Amino acid sequence: EKGWHINRFDPVSQTFGVLDSWENHLQPEDIPKVVEEMEKEFSNRPPLKEEDFPDERKLLDMFGEELAVLGGGGIGIPYTPGWLQATLLYPEAVGRYLDLQVGNTLESIKIQAKMGIKVINIS
Repeated sequence: EKGWHINRFDPVSQTFGVLDSWENHLQPEDIPKVVEEMEKEFSNRPPLKEEDFPDERKLLDMFGEELAVLGGGGIGIPYTPGWLQATLLYPEAVGRYLDLQVGNTLESIKIQAKMGIKVINIS
């Protein structure tokens, strides 16, 4: 089943981290189908809007005049055996996945910049 994850709370750092997820169990041969599904989802979703960034809006409203509010985005593949093996076995599918992330991140950056965010962290 797609989309599940299990988090664990670390009392020392007071943070949650992913302990396990559906992506950890993908086999390399699953990746092209997963990417194809993502491409369909991405092409059917509405464009991003400022309302899609409520946390950033809240921080800008609270601190935007005094502090730099950090925005963000991400480009990369999951560090799981299935995805790492797929880079060798299905490089075209992995490339399409990265293209989706680049497109989404560029769209996200434009919205965040329009909102007034001047610092973007891409990881």
